[in-house]
Amino acid sequence: MTIEIFVLAAGSATRMGGASKLSQPIGERTVIGRVIENLEVAGVDRMTVIYGDRWGLDDLELPEHVHALHNENAEHGMGSSIALAVANLSPDTTRLLLALGDMPQVRSETLSLLIQESRHSDANIWALTYQGRQGHPVVFANCWFDELSKLDSDEGGAKLFRHERAKAAYIEVDDPGILIDIDTPADLSKMRADLKI
Repeated sequence: MTIEIFVLAAGSATRMGGASKLSQPIGERTVIGRVIENLEVAGVDRMTVIYGDRWGLDDLELPEHVHALHNENAEHGMGSSIALAVANLSPDTTRLLLALGDMPQVRSETLSLLIQESRHSDANIWALTYQGRQGHPVVFANCWFDELSKLDSDEGGAKLFRHERAKAAYIEVDDPGILIDIDTPADLSKMRADLKI
């Protein structure tokens, strides 16, 4: 069973006042650098970052071993990045983990738990919850790849949870980071304060 990870990083970040939020420093790492590091510590088979037109690879400063994929239709929303991810999956991939590039506080042990659950339970969608609230990342089994390939909006894969074929496993974790993203300079400042950086 092969799990492939795609980090969605093609958003325009219009609420950051012109700055590339994913390349902002948080301690010794950038925002997306922390996301990648946490995923790697959790243990991954393959990882690709999907980026858009507004922020290029130079802005993201990705490690050399991380694959990158350009979404020419990023303005269509997150769904277009997910569809692009599915179109570029390796033939042996059975699980797709979708992570967000602006959520650097998701703990590596949380990610590891999500990956392990997706390997060993009989669900076909795996989602994390904190105090009953659903967060990110999310894992989809290969039975959803066709549906995901048709996405082209900001809704992402949320509608699949409501599908009659959905067998969703909700994994409750003690990790508020699954709910915390960065949209504004104030969000970034608060995260640095919370991490005492």
